[in-house]
Amino acid sequence: MGEGKNILSLGFSENSIAGTAYRALKKAGVTDEKINDGYYSFNYTQSSSSAPQYIGGDPAMVEEFEVYEEVVDRFESEPNNPVFRKIFEEMIGEPAPLVLDDLKASTDFDDQIREKVYRAINEIDLILRDQGVPPEDERYRELQAIALFYFVDFPAPERLQKWNKEPRSRVFFLERTRELTALDQKRFSNIDLTAFQDYLFENGGLGSYESTKDSPAELSALDALKDKLGFCTEKAKILYAVFRLAGLEAQFVVVPRRGIVEKTPEWKANGLQAQQAADADTAYDSHALIGLKVSEDGEIRLFDLTFLDSDAKFSIYYFLRTINYLGWDLSNTCTGHSRVNDNEKALGMCRRAALFAPNVASTHANVARVLTRLRTGNRRDNMIEAKEHYEKAIMLDPGLAGAYLGLAFFYEEFIIQTTKSQRAPINVEVVNKAVELYRKAVEIDAEDEAPYIGLGRTLLILGKTDEAEKYFKKAYSIAPENNTVRYYLSVGHASNWKFDEAKKLINGSSGKSFQELSKAIYLAESGKVDERAFTSLNLLYPGYF
Repeated sequence: MGEGKNILSLGFSENSIAGTAYRALKKAGVTDEKINDGYYSFNYTQSSSSAPQYIGGDPAMVEEFEVYEEVVDRFESEPNNPVFRKIFEEMIGEPAPLVLDDLKASTDFDDQIREKVYRAINEIDLILRDQGVPPEDERYRELQAIALFYFVDFPAPERLQKWNKEPRSRVFFLERTRELTALDQKRFSNIDLTAFQDYLFENGGLGSYESTKDSPAELSALDALKDKLGFCTEKAKILYAVFRLAGLEAQFVVVPRRGIVEKTPEWKANGLQAQQAADADTAYDSHALIGLKVSEDGEIRLFDLTFLDSDAKFSIYYFLRTINYLGWDLSNTCTGHSRVNDNEKALGMCRRAALFAPNVASTHANVARVLTRLRTGNRRDNMIEAKEHYEKAIMLDPGLAGAYLGLAFFYEEFIIQTTKSQRAPINVEVVNKAVELYRKAVEIDAEDEAPYIGLGRTLLILGKTDEAEKYFKKAYSIAPENNTVRYYLSVGHASNWKFDEAKKLINGSSGKSFQELSKAIYLAESGKVDERAFTSLNLLYPGYF
């Protein structure tokens, strides 16, 4: 088919990412009617209906999200078609992530990995049939998923020999796979998967349990297995790919931060992945796992490889369509580029991520963080755009401390820049807004030093030097070796004329800020600067005024 005639109006600019992708789809013969189909989506919480909801826009208009959906659908259904691959890669601005290639048996999900997976799938099939559970039995796919979940976690064959030589290791993995021999009898009467546990000890699994450290950049499923790196998102990709190879209609699931905080006490109490669980309430903006519909009634089972729970319970969670997950994936990759100060590339990825995953709070927070770090372009425009993304993140997840922290910094930066450029009086209303947001960040995450520093800075602007010093001290109690924390505590001491205490922190410290502060203290002790001037923004932000 050639390029078809437009029969619907367009809800986006022809020069936008969606516009470029739309023209390419039409050139490839895709009709407006097909692009405008809409889709069915399962968005769940444990208290809401699990019925699929039809998502569709204006029937007389092709909308942005419909174009993105169509591009991903085409790429997934024909991953080796160079036309759709090109459209897809131009849309995301990157080579196709391997996790999307992994969805199809016709693509390269590593020959050895694929062979291991299919052997395990065949073994599970034989065991379930022997247990009287054929594929047409509704229980089949849930039992198959449980077995594959432990297969993905279990040591790989090349590691298995070492583990089997150590009795303690065998006990560890017997306990780790205990569910295979102790299934819920109400759900699976007279069924156990002991034979598959024996299979794992003889043949091994994929070894994802070894990936206990996060990667500075987002990894594909294959790279996570190869490098033994990656955390929740990478583990979810691996399980997703294996489930899809087994014909299971898995979907990515995101748990927002407030759901993680609620779950953390249970993780700690169970002693499972103890250090990770202990850090979970402060380390995560959101958490990735895999969901599977296991009954025709819409019952959902959540599989969480990170904390080894094949029937995870969260008070709130959302299923992500592939396009949404792609946005999250790009967002995490964006963070990786940002960590090495490749902010221009990071920003391009983040902006695409926000288009593809508009309802994922952490994605908007990532976009905003990169914008605030940019030192190119119009600084004020970047900050205003960041503000909009932080506000969107808070609206989507009111428990996201980093979003409050970032938004507070916007107001604080606004105070500095406006006052500096206009020589205007400090806007107390704006300062109080920053204080309010920093307090909210502290309320959510009391073990992060950053919001205490922000609180101290803004309170110092208001002349509340005693309270500011108190918060600087709190930050210091959390991170005494952090140079920024040491600087602001010395500012706090100095603003209350505790010069000896300030000097103790300054001594041995290098950097322009410490030099400016030391100079200010010298002037104050010499009687050349009065108290009002000493506690002004000249001290807090040397060189700005």
